[in-house]
Amino acid sequence: MAKKNILITDNDASYLENFERFLRNNHSDKFIINTAANSDGVRAFADNYDRKVDILLITPDAYTDRIKNCASVIMILSNGVIPIQLEKYPVIKKYQSGDAIVHAISRAYAEAVPDEFDISQINAECEIIGVFSPIGGSGKTTIASLLASRLAAKDKVLYFSLEQFQYTEQLLSGSSRYNMSDFLYFVHKGDSELLANLNRMLITDVNLNVNFLNSPLCFVDLNKIEPAKWAAFLKALVLFGIFNKVVIDMPSHLDEQILEVLSACNKVIAPVLDDRVSVLKMNRLAHDLAQIDDEILLKKFIYVLNKYKGFQPHTEINIFTTLPEDSEPLLNLAMPDIKRRPFWGELGKLSSMLDEVRS
Repeated sequence: MAKKNILITDNDASYLENFERFLRNNHSDKFIINTAANSDGVRAFADNYDRKVDILLITPDAYTDRIKNCASVIMILSNGVIPIQLEKYPVIKKYQSGDAIVHAISRAYAEAVPDEFDISQINAECEIIGVFSPIGGSGKTTIASLLASRLAAKDKVLYFSLEQFQYTEQLLSGSSRYNMSDFLYFVHKGDSELLANLNRMLITDVNLNVNFLNSPLCFVDLNKIEPAKWAAFLKALVLFGIFNKVVIDMPSHLDEQILEVLSACNKVIAPVLDDRVSVLKMNRLAHDLAQIDDEILLKKFIYVLNKYKGFQPHTEINIFTTLPEDSEPLLNLAMPDIKRRPFWGELGKLSSMLDEVRS
């Protein structure tokens, strides 16, 4: 979300001063910050400002109808009861942590002005990690599913596959009468109860604590979903904070649908194999994304040299870490010996290092 011009109004001068200081010290990258002590101050600010402020955060006792046209989005900063006439506005609880208030403001603004909202930049507890590579056989599914399992040791995790030919229920254990095709029906409809339906259809692997959906009945069900519908789904996941981490396993092709999902990710793990053709493909991907002016997306890429055998080919991309070739089959994640495998330890290092990489 680009910087938004916010005007904060509260008759409590001490609270107003402290909250303004908090925003300037911690969130000046998100807001252009202005304050007013009362509704007259809001009017005076509006009279000297050449356009509406983006956000007016105001306490109920400072609100009057005279100022309702001063801002694109009005939010009520409340410490209790809300007057009936103000219930139409988003309500932000006054006495909570500063970061929680900022999160609530971001969420309310995103819901009110969705076209201006970049879900990968929201100050939220949900992080979306994509696993994508143009290289066939690079180990995307293995890395995505194992990483989801590793992250689930401390976070609530959703593993989500966009691969056309999936075998998720063979990777993770659990059963449900629903599958991804059932869920995609609600995505396609743009259903208002989308997340409630997702929660009803989810399966939880009790051994690994990973949430997932059974594979779709047919790959064509995935192809029916418009890019904007995927964006709306991921936005809802971030806004409502159901999961701490969402790991998305993606196919090797790149189209508008996949670009939309990649753009929503905070980070993208890109597996590379240690051979010349693989490196050439990854270099070409970086080149093509630069050609379509998608530098923001490129900065999210974290290149991982997978199935490492000791020879690292020359490449211009920055290799973040290497993952060794594991001689054991890694497909059945429900097996109890998974945590004793060499690959598991390397995934632990990767998941820890990812926390240190800026989104």
